[in-house]
Amino acid sequence: MAVQITYTFTPKSREDWKKWLAKNHAVKKEIWIVFYKKATGKQTVSYKEVLDEALCFGWIDGIEKGCY
Repeated sequence: MAVQITYTFTPKSREDWKKWLAKNHAVKKEIWIVFYKKATGKQTVSYKEVLDEALCFGWIDGIEKGCY
């Protein structure tokens, strides 16, 4: 069964992600974070930063998936 992607968010910084969590952590069930590869030169956050902030808001599950 394929995973269905519902909502996505592309935080440009750790603070951007933290603000999203503060506003939405209690009302959203899930979110797919979009990460850019370093070679793109686009501003992004690391998986570790996303995980650290998510844990602070009680979100404890995460799945990494790649897109090509």
